[in-house]
Amino acid sequence: MIVISPSRYTVSLHVRSDQDIVSQDNWEWHQIQVAKDAPHPSARDFACIVALDGGRLLVHGGLDAAERRLDDAWVFDTVT
Repeated sequence: MIVISPSRYTVSLHVRSDQDIVSQDNWEWHQIQVAKDAPHPSARDFACIVALDGGRLLVHGGLDAAERRLDDAWVFDTVT
């Protein structure tokens, strides 16, 4: 299971844009390291995420930190 931006805010109310994965063997969470120069979506809540072939996820829309609607789409490759 992969969770993208598992919570919009940390305790100090900073917007997060993390990608985390949980191992279903031991239920431990690990943050996925993404190259700093790689394009990535902004932090969001209520996005629609659909599994595609080849271990890819389509992330569409949601709300940003100011609760504005987003209408962008991103493909997240979980394999590479």
